[in-house]
Amino acid sequence: MINILADYIMSITIIDMSPLDRERCNEELSNFRWREIDSIRLGESKLFSIYENHTLVGFTHVILMDNYDDSKDGELYKLFIFPNYRNKGYGKEAAKLTIDFIYKNCDELYIEVVDDVVNFWSDIFNDYSEQYPFVIKERASSNTTKYIFSKN
Repeated sequence: MINILADYIMSITIIDMSPLDRERCNEELSNFRWREIDSIRLGESKLFSIYENHTLVGFTHVILMDNYDDSKDGELYKLFIFPNYRNKGYGKEAAKLTIDFIYKNCDELYIEVVDDVVNFWSDIFNDYSEQYPFVIKERASSNTTKYIFSKN
């Protein structure tokens, strides 16, 4: 008898957020400290829905900022996975897709990480250490650290 173990391959997609998805995300956020998706006034705000097949599992919020020298910076402002879908790998896959999007469109990437999720982000940053080797860490506030990745 042969036993075959089939690995489940996650299929995460990030798409521009629709008004319906925004409403659903705000419903999920209403139980958390953010309450709703922020309205950002600096730069170009990009909201993306995170889907696993046809199921909305969270969202990511990116801010693109033009510089005076025609370069562009991107900030991964927020990544939120709905509680029912956490600890299943969706966040890591979505973070990687979001980082790839920022690097395709920007010269620098900023991420400010709250201390209680530093291990999550350290795993992701380690995956990118060879591809994007320039990492600067600085303390942003009492409970956050800012990470800056630069192509230059």
